[in-house]
Amino acid sequence: MSDQELEAHVTALPMHYLAKRGVDLHSFFSLRTERDSLASQRAHATALATLRRQYLDYLKVETEAHTRRTLDALSPGEKHALLAFAQSEGQRGSDVKVLPLAVADRWLTRTIARGAEVATAFPLADPVRARGAGLRRLSELVGGTELHPDRHENTYAQRALRDHIRSDPFLSKIGADRWRYRIGEDVDAARVWNLLQSLRDHVPGREPQLVYFLDRTLAASPIERMDAAWATQARARPRRLEHDDIDAFLAQFAGQTVIMVGHIEHRHFVQERSDGGPPLRIEIPALLEAATRHQVMLVPVGCNSASEGAHFGFTRAISTDEVAALLRAIPSGRIAVGELLSAFNAVDGTAISVDAARFDAFLEITAHRRRNAADAGDKEETVTVLRIPAARPTPGQAPPNDFATYLAGWESTHRPALDKGALRAWRAAYRDAPITTLFLSGLACILLLVSWEQVRSRWLLRDRLIGRSERMTIRIGHALGGLLIASALLRWVAVMWPVLVFVLVVAVVYGVVSALFDNGERTA
Repeated sequence: MSDQELEAHVTALPMHYLAKRGVDLHSFFSLRTERDSLASQRAHATALATLRRQYLDYLKVETEAHTRRTLDALSPGEKHALLAFAQSEGQRGSDVKVLPLAVADRWLTRTIARGAEVATAFPLADPVRARGAGLRRLSELVGGTELHPDRHENTYAQRALRDHIRSDPFLSKIGADRWRYRIGEDVDAARVWNLLQSLRDHVPGREPQLVYFLDRTLAASPIERMDAAWATQARARPRRLEHDDIDAFLAQFAGQTVIMVGHIEHRHFVQERSDGGPPLRIEIPALLEAATRHQVMLVPVGCNSASEGAHFGFTRAISTDEVAALLRAIPSGRIAVGELLSAFNAVDGTAISVDAARFDAFLEITAHRRRNAADAGDKEETVTVLRIPAARPTPGQAPPNDFATYLAGWESTHRPALDKGALRAWRAAYRDAPITTLFLSGLACILLLVSWEQVRSRWLLRDRLIGRSERMTIRIGHALGGLLIASALLRWVAVMWPVLVFVLVVAVVYGVVSALFDNGERTA
């Protein structure tokens, strides 16, 4: 820090801070203005060194006070995570207040960095970022967005999508029209269509499997309530995981979807043991990596699972009743991605947001809910985050219907006859370049009629018209061609009138000046 920067920082501090720590800025600035003699310069250098030391002491005290206030505000789960981190650093103790501040600072720095990492991976998880992420309802997306570069064609694309959404029973059942979406910058009708189709992709396996990573004695009451919720439909019985061998656990669920419920802390699933043995721990990043190897779609359900490094799961503490409501809403049998997402509507007051900017690789889904019934949208909190990998077509599988195929079928019924075929192409050309299209169409019409007259007189050896109908057709054709060319010229004049007026004014001025000079020469 330079001397000038030090002075700027110190003078920006409140005066009561400086007076409390014995910093006399008046004397310091007096010495700075009286540096004529060598003694004054030495006194100023000494005062500057003292000020630097006092400022560094102030920073140290304020930093320690801020750290202690942060530690006092930690939740029980965060304090437990800090103690676990301190133990990994070789520190012993059961109270965060007696931990060295350097250890607490390192933990806070790592926690903040991890939170930023999660916010980067899940842009919709942060309500502040989500509000600026271009989230729109499906009705707004297909009604107020230019889905086609041609505004005329855009109306047909919007109408076709709206009819599809209203009439499709699957989209109505999962409530997709009430969700919020972020498609990305390159929004078009085909992209919205592909997003809606991706909601039909099935999750891996015949049906989701439920696994508890909970001790049967310590968590007897929560397990009983979740069992009752899961048993409301004919589904396979939940299973308990009572070891920490990740590969052995996932090998039996290869190619399936697994909902794993447990207690999460410090990026680990943790199962306390009723027999007094050491807790079982499964590291979440290692669990997800192993799930990818075994082609298992893993949905960890636990407090703060997304914030602890999971690409799926809850971002806050959740209750057993909320988990039970979620499990009860998941349909039985083989389910689609949209059906799994719609289950989160069962968590009271949720609103689902879908980040489909990279839906060809995965869908990111964030469920928000209001903190209470009277809160506005600005006070939403994130309930859960899910990342659903995109389905890959199996070899030999027929490709799904694309939007162009659907739109062609829809237009055959709903598009007017005057906006089909050659007329549609001419109207599209007219919208892109009206003057050029009118002029060329009129010129083509006249040239076509002249060519026919030449063919008839030279090759058909008839000078006269074949009949009244031909005469009338040629007259109408010439009139139409002339009208089109005249319309093109009129539009050109309407566009170029400033240039024409400028040329006319220049010509008039030039004529007047020339006349004056001619009169002068004649007079001379």
